[in-house]
Amino acid sequence: MSFPADHLTALSRAIETVRDGDADAIHDMRVATRRVREALPLLRTQSDEHTEELRLVFRKVGRALGGARDGDVALGLLDQMEQRRPAVGTAAAAMRRDIERERLAKRRKLVKVVESTDFHEAVAELLHQVVAHGWRAMLQRRPFKRGWEGLLRQRMIDRAAMLRHRIDRAAGVYFPKRVHAVRIAAKKLRYALEIADATGLCQSGDAIEVLKETQDTLGYVHDCHLLIRRLAELETDEGTDCNTRDLLVEALESDVQEFHRRYLSQRDRLRQLADTADAAATNIPEGGHITAGLLVATTLIVPLALLVVNGTRRPARNPKPTALGALDRFNGDVTRVKHVRHMRSLP
Repeated sequence: MSFPADHLTALSRAIETVRDGDADAIHDMRVATRRVREALPLLRTQSDEHTEELRLVFRKVGRALGGARDGDVALGLLDQMEQRRPAVGTAAAAMRRDIERERLAKRRKLVKVVESTDFHEAVAELLHQVVAHGWRAMLQRRPFKRGWEGLLRQRMIDRAAMLRHRIDRAAGVYFPKRVHAVRIAAKKLRYALEIADATGLCQSGDAIEVLKETQDTLGYVHDCHLLIRRLAELETDEGTDCNTRDLLVEALESDVQEFHRRYLSQRDRLRQLADTADAAATNIPEGGHITAGLLVATTLIVPLALLVVNGTRRPARNPKPTALGALDRFNGDVTRVKHVRHMRSLP
């Protein structure tokens, strides 16, 4: 079993760049910890309790990464608003000072968490397991009746059901928390489909890309909402005034409305995607199907293990999957969505 050399090379210096406060490295490492947590329940460890301990370690690191990442996203959003409406400059400047102070504190916390013994020991253990046993043996966590394939199949079914439920609950009236819950459900289904695709359990095709686009659309709505809340808490004596602050809030609320409308136009496709994922998982034969050389841990966990042991650079993007059922790509302004995705990745 081999692993792409370019992907390993790309992860050779991640820890050092995170410690330097590199925004791209923080984003990449955050995604890596999420994927590790997604794969952990499928792997064999000392016990279920130990698996949960490992998951909590990676969750702690992921939350610290998320806190640091939020500041980067907010600053990028402020820059975009200021370019579009120069009149909001005074409010944006005051908000920027506030966010930068908070971001520094969260980056300091992140460095301490990343340097923690628990995190390094958890990664070292996973790395030792792959050297000693190989990922194929680690996937055989439940050798009786339903193995990892059965667990993954059930996860796909459950997460497809959760996505449908949260879409229905969000309905058509904008509720920030309900719409954000749709985004989280879409993200979790996407991670399950990525593992199914990587292992050869079933082919996900365009479904992963559709879910990514949904994450971008609703992620932008969430980012605007959080910034609006922060502006409401900003004191006028911090160098801004009500007029410029109101202009900035107006610009953000306008984008929230636009992107929420876009989400509403995507709901039927999302429901169709959830139904398709559910049907695909239900129809997987007992024992599942796995393609040699496409084991989940090689694509999802080895990069993070090497990231901690050796450090990293930014990973190369995987080619897009090519075939699942009858799902079409979303309609709408794809160029704008890609622009939002780029904005969210700005340092």
